[in-house]
Amino acid sequence: MVWVRESKQWDLGKAKFEFNLNSLHGHDVWYVASPFSWLPTEVKRQTTTFACKANDFGVDAHNFLCIRTKQLQRYCMEGLELIVYDRDIDMERPANARVTKFMRINGVDDGRELVSSRKLVFVEVKRLCDMYMRKQGIINLRIPHDKRHESERADGHTCAFAATEFPSIPIT
Repeated sequence: MVWVRESKQWDLGKAKFEFNLNSLHGHDVWYVASPFSWLPTEVKRQTTTFACKANDFGVDAHNFLCIRTKQLQRYCMEGLELIVYDRDIDMERPANARVTKFMRINGVDDGRELVSSRKLVFVEVKRLCDMYMRKQGIINLRIPHDKRHESERADGHTCAFAATEFPSIPIT
C-alpha cells in the first residue's frame, strides 16, 4: 500500500502505520503507537467536500467527512476501534471548486474561504457508532444513483459528520 510508505514521511511522533499482511480481507493497516500497541485500522481517503444545508451538528464544507452507512454498521458490529481519514481537499479539483457555489445556493456561506488542506483525522469508531445510534452529530444522506461509485449502486445511504469532532494532525 503506497499510503503506508508515504506515511513514513509525516511527523507522527513515535507512532507509525504498518501494512496488515495477516489478511487480505481484514483491516487495512496497523496503527502502531508503541511496540506493544498495534491497533487494527481502516484507512479512508476523502478528496472531496460537500456543502450541506445548515444543521445543528456543525457539519459543513470545512469539516465534512462521510462513511457508507452499511460500512459503519459493519464496523460497529465487528468492534473495529479506529478509522484514519486522509482528508486531502484540493480546491483546484472541479468537484471541490463547485462547492463554493453550492454553499451560496444552500445559504450556508459563512464568509470563510475554502482552502486546500490535508490532514489525518483519527476517528474512534465506538464514539462514531454512539453518534450514529443516538442520531447526534450525524447527518444521513442519500447519494443519487447516477453519482454513486459502482460498488455503492444498490444503496447510496451515507452518514456525514464533522471532522472537528475527532483529533487530527495536519500533513503535507
